[in-house]
Amino acid sequence: MEVIDSVQDYLQLMKEIFDFGALKAMITGAGGGQKMNVLANALSGGAYAHLYYIESFIITNILNRGLNL
Repeated sequence: MEVIDSVQDYLQLMKEIFDFGALKAMITGAGGGQKMNVLANALSGGAYAHLYYIESFIITNILNRGLNL
């Protein structure tokens, strides 16, 4: 039996579609820009939300309501 991590597969697909470096720069204010506030409604997307917002975009000030991020 082989276990496939679909979260990582989906992240790779999203990185092909969107420029994560540019998104991270925009969110964090890199390059002298102003930091952007982000409101994300992840509903039950805990694993995906953690991977995108915490690991990919390095957003640390997330208001966590009901998700173990």
